[in-house]
Amino acid sequence: MRKTVLRSFRLEKEVDEILQKESQSRGISVNALVSQILKKFVEWDRYVERFGFVRIMRDGFRILHEELKEEEIEKLARDIGGRNPREAMLFWFKSANTENLLKWLSLHCKYGRIAEFEIQRLGNCYTITLHHFLGKKYSLFLANWLDEAFRSVGEASSRYEVNRDSVVFTLETKNQREIHYNEV
Repeated sequence: MRKTVLRSFRLEKEVDEILQKESQSRGISVNALVSQILKKFVEWDRYVERFGFVRIMRDGFRILHEELKEEEIEKLARDIGGRNPREAMLFWFKSANTENLLKWLSLHCKYGRIAEFEIQRLGNCYTITLHHFLGKKYSLFLANWLDEAFRSVGEASSRYEVNRDSVVFTLETKNQREIHYNEV
């Protein structure tokens, strides 16, 4: 069990009322909701505010991908995948490696909502599943983006399966070492 600390905060009445309604709709306490909000700030928001993330509505994001040709998507994804995840890992965790890439990918999925994220391990083989509702071209983008991101940290892998709304990615680490990864 994680240690907790008791804190008191003053809130504007309107903010408290919104938190009360939101916590009721989610079926959790206000305390649990505020803890989730603060954890998201600590793990994600404080970094993306400084790192330069841009928010876009899902429909606009899907339309952008649908307008590109598959070759353009692959080229764009590889360019971005070779730079951005590595830069983000260095910013978040101060080193770029497979463990930190998996941590960052988990955070990016959890808070950035790029896809639902699952990972399974068998020996030195990791199966990563990314599920979304943005179509085949976005799956193609994710597959090439993640493949290039793994190459940028020295884990060359080219095994992935692209589906309409998901990508199943298989990563075999270079040796039998276990990646110490804890999903966030």
